[in-house]
Amino acid sequence: MTWNKQEEQEAFISRLIHGAPTTMYNIGVGMKSEYLTLKTIYPTMNVFGCEPLASEYKGLRRRFNGKLHELAIGEKPGKAEISYHSDSMMEASIMKPVKQANCTKKVKVITLDEFDELCGEPDRILLWADIEGMELSMLRSGPKLLDSGRVRWINLEEHLDDSGDRENIQYLLEKFAFRRIMTYNKHPKHNDVVYVHNGEQGRK
Repeated sequence: MTWNKQEEQEAFISRLIHGAPTTMYNIGVGMKSEYLTLKTIYPTMNVFGCEPLASEYKGLRRRFNGKLHELAIGEKPGKAEISYHSDSMMEASIMKPVKQANCTKKVKVITLDEFDELCGEPDRILLWADIEGMELSMLRSGPKLLDSGRVRWINLEEHLDDSGDRENIQYLLEKFAFRRIMTYNKHPKHNDVVYVHNGEQGRK
């Protein structure tokens, strides 16, 4: 199969997966297309997504190949304000104001454990999250899910200007029997990182 550069990055984690995920949790769907790329590789995989600005992304509900929920994931359930730029839609954040943001919106927040219950608590989950600095809060909100062993692979965006979060994420995931396997998609301020459950082999 021939991939473009973006699809190659989205497909990278498949090199580290033995067998196939049963389910993908796509946290922070945004403008990207990893759910399409990975569904091509794993056609029987069920896909569940959450995107607090789903209604702002033109055509997202039509493109998304699974069940899409318009909400955010975090430690404090309830409502939170998200800032974003309505023209580019490339960056949105609950944690901190976005540069040159021209819009804000109140969005619903639930925990990762609540999201898992909403999705029916499936098995062999690939957890994919690109949520602009909310990764640690998202993971902290899912102790029941992470302890269950049903999440087998985790792909996170890692922010290089926040070493405390990176260290805390690794410490947290090691407590739940995950090991850090590899970083990729490297940029000056961020990269992607893959964690694999100790019950899984790390590489093909």
